[in-house]
Amino acid sequence: MIRRTLFAAAAAEHARFGATTGVLWELDGDKARLVATDGRRLAMAKGDLVSDNSGKDGTKAIIPAKALTLIDKLVDDPEEAVGFQIKENQILVHTSSATLTSSLVEGQFPPFEDVIPKDCDKKMTASTADFLAKIRLASLLTTEESKGVRLAFSKRGLVLSSRSPESGEATVNFPCKYEGTDIEIGFNPTFLIEALRVVDSDDISLELTAPNRPGLLKGGAGFLYVIMPVNLQ
Repeated sequence: MIRRTLFAAAAAEHARFGATTGVLWELDGDKARLVATDGRRLAMAKGDLVSDNSGKDGTKAIIPAKALTLIDKLVDDPEEAVGFQIKENQILVHTSSATLTSSLVEGQFPPFEDVIPKDCDKKMTASTADFLAKIRLASLLTTEESKGVRLAFSKRGLVLSSRSPESGEATVNFPCKYEGTDIEIGFNPTFLIEALRVVDSDDISLELTAPNRPGLLKGGAGFLYVIMPVNLQ
């Protein structure tokens, strides 16, 4: 869950809100939800707690990105139980090899649920590995000035394209399952690649509504990713 959200947290120097430099933890009963956003994309992962947190339903805390990076490094075995306690302004994490203490991030996490698309009427379904490979291929000609890859969806599948004033244009055809009317939309390929790397399922879906509305990527149980489109000239 940490790996599926931490990458989307805002860098300190680019954060509009200080709270977005960390990952929001929400604990309710035996369920946990982690959320991270930098204003241009949002990652959310849901999972089960080994022990019941029912005595403290509704616990919320923002954990610093640096602390979560250390926790991720401390846990080598994915089956190992990790204990944690969240107090007023601190989190204590216990693993079999170490104990970590960190202050929490102060501030109010932005109201993220409002930006999760709920009315998508277009949907692509594809192999995670194949889609990742095509995005990487299409992104080869992107530059600092033109960071976007154009995704053109139709009943025939997906055509990805990018353009660089110096190197020309790249076009990649990707047969996939697509439902809905034709649409062209631009995304930052790096943001797509980072999300696809942490998906733990063989297949993903990408849901859309309009060229100027965010896309919704889903992969595996409990993971979703919202990505804002970029303007392509």
